[in-house]
Amino acid sequence: MNGSQRTTLLVLLMLCVLPTAWAVPPSGRVLDFQCAILMNPDSSLNVTETIKYLHAPQDTANGLYRFFPTQYAEAYGLHRQLRYTIQQVETDGGLRLPTRTIQKARGIVLEIGNAASLMPTGPHTFTISYRVENALDFLPTGPELLWHVTGRNWEVPIASIHVSVTPPRDTPPLSVYADAFYSAAGHQENISRVMVDGNGCAFAESPHPPAMHEGFDILVRLPPGSIPVPAQAHQLLQTFLDNTTLGIGMFALLIVLLYYLLMWWLHGRDPEAGVIQPKLTPPEGLSPAMLRFIRQERYDPKTLAVTLVSLAVQGKWTIEELEDRYILHRVGEAEGEQPRDLITTPRDKTVSLEEDTTLRILLGAHEQQQEFTFSYDHASTIAQAAKTLHKLLFDRCEDFYFALNHHYLNIGITLGILALLIISCFEVPTAYFNEQLRLMLGVLVIGIGAPLLPTYLLFMWRDIFSHHVGRIGNAGLMFRYLLYLLLYVGFGVYLLWEASSELWLVLALLTAMHVLFAHLLKAPTLRGRHLLDEIEGFRMYLAGEQPHLLATLTPPQPTPELFAKYLPYALALDVEREWASHFQHVFTPSQPAPAMDWYTGPAWEKHHPQQLAISLDEEMAPSMTPITVPVDGTYDGAYG
Repeated sequence: MNGSQRTTLLVLLMLCVLPTAWAVPPSGRVLDFQCAILMNPDSSLNVTETIKYLHAPQDTANGLYRFFPTQYAEAYGLHRQLRYTIQQVETDGGLRLPTRTIQKARGIVLEIGNAASLMPTGPHTFTISYRVENALDFLPTGPELLWHVTGRNWEVPIASIHVSVTPPRDTPPLSVYADAFYSAAGHQENISRVMVDGNGCAFAESPHPPAMHEGFDILVRLPPGSIPVPAQAHQLLQTFLDNTTLGIGMFALLIVLLYYLLMWWLHGRDPEAGVIQPKLTPPEGLSPAMLRFIRQERYDPKTLAVTLVSLAVQGKWTIEELEDRYILHRVGEAEGEQPRDLITTPRDKTVSLEEDTTLRILLGAHEQQQEFTFSYDHASTIAQAAKTLHKLLFDRCEDFYFALNHHYLNIGITLGILALLIISCFEVPTAYFNEQLRLMLGVLVIGIGAPLLPTYLLFMWRDIFSHHVGRIGNAGLMFRYLLYLLLYVGFGVYLLWEASSELWLVLALLTAMHVLFAHLLKAPTLRGRHLLDEIEGFRMYLAGEQPHLLATLTPPQPTPELFAKYLPYALALDVEREWASHFQHVFTPSQPAPAMDWYTGPAWEKHHPQQLAISLDEEMAPSMTPITVPVDGTYDGAYG
């Protein structure tokens, strides 16, 4: 074992041993715990606890620390908040100890004594009197009191427990029901030593000392009418006050929902579609990539593949498919040769701006570069081409053909985060400012990251994993980017780990609302709606839908030139298989097809158009991202 290993082992041993040395529990014990509860007609309780505590010589505690739980669980994830008023604290034998109450997240701590006080060894009796409000649960069968007599926070053993509950006067004694049990996390043990005397008073005692962190509870049910039931409005108000986090959260959810509905009504509703008729030609002046971007209202890797095929069909380069990659070859620019048109019919449009920009990025602005290989060595160039293509399409389409309305979504997310920040202030008392800051930071992290995570996963599934993996050897690298987001969200979860279930519920509902309206707020403009109708009509022609209507338009005869000319559009509109099926018998291996000289590879060895369409969709399209192209040698970190 070398020096560094010995140092590491020593540190681990210290981490294991030191906490046990620091956290020295008190060595005293409670000899007897007596609790007398008086139920008042106004539903409040007067409680007197008499605690006999044995202070040992080696005891590290210089007093008594009593924790009172203030939250009692109810149905549907709600809880009831008890309000304590400490009335009197007495000690025997003239012992004077300072007292104070400390507010905790789910209770209060009564400190009798402190580190500076001196408490003699031996038994001491402490008498604590306090008043409790909102302790009763009003059921249809009558008022019910479930009282955690000792709680579960004692660090010392309790030898015996005695409790008595006195109901209000004139309560029929035979109608009083009482039960007692030990309680721990997820565990209850009934106790048989419970009785009700002739006055309706319930008495219980512990048959054996409770285990560490095990509490002693008593349940008392009174007959209906023994204590007046508060008005329904008062109970609803009290439920809201007791569950402030949930109440404010539901109110915030309503405000954000109303805001989103208003923005959707004003800006997010899609214009009504017109009458769609099959169309034999694509919309004039728009590239296949533009049609796909408008129809989907987003960019994906197939958009770049559509652009590459469109440029190849127009004679700007050829596409060579190898076993594990694609190579673009510049056409007709060596030694001053003019670019040749691979389609025998003349082109009726010039190269679009986005296509020309993609051509220049991949092959360079100069003529010296004659080819481009889609491999990980060129990941940064692929990323630049994809990013630029996306930006050009977005700039030409946003607010002209469709509106994403992200600014309205950002306002909704901001409103949600502000609501969560307000809720986090009510999660813990103001005395614990550090905990409030921790929750507020967690809310900021989760409020931003949580809406992004499902959107990212959805896009990742659509763009990569909805295709067959095929040649993609490095698709798992996409998880690197997902990992960053997961770590970010995980950090927020760590900060909010101690948050209440109500805050998590509000957070989950807000996240779902943001994701939903991110989709609903997107809407085409009137110009975009008319264009979508044209695109849909052309897609019907490519897919062969509505044959009775197509027959009236006299579609052209299938030829190799027609197949190549509209193949980029078929890819863009996701009907490449249907379009290829119209040309099953047009191509034969023995007959050359100049219109298809732009592509060479295994998908065209047998001149099968459907095989080519499948390859372009399932193999080429998923490979158009810088993290899914094949790796050549060692990645130098040029991208990402």
